[in-house]
Amino acid sequence: MKKDFLKDLDELGLTHVDAAKLLSVNVRTVRRWAKNPDKIPGATEKVVQAWLRLYRIGMSWRPDGLDVIGTDYSQIDEPHAKEIRKLVQEAMKKENKDFNKTHV
Repeated sequence: MKKDFLKDLDELGLTHVDAAKLLSVNVRTVRRWAKNPDKIPGATEKVVQAWLRLYRIGMSWRPDGLDVIGTDYSQIDEPHAKEIRKLVQEAMKKENKDFNKTHV
């Protein structure tokens, strides 16, 4: 949730600088979001929530970790797999990136 932005970053072990790099924004933007969570774009909020869900079930979620897109979802409980697929697809659509659905 937006109001928990700092708490969420802390749980993920991210500094403002780390979050800025992962979200492809300036660190000042992350600091502004931290001061005023209502300014966080919906797509960014969804990405952070997806990271948290992956983190909480013990899956790699960082670019320097294992490839999340190539994950074998059959190894995850089906409700979690569906939710993860949906969150990843929504985040990718929001960023207007081409996304090959066969990988999700």
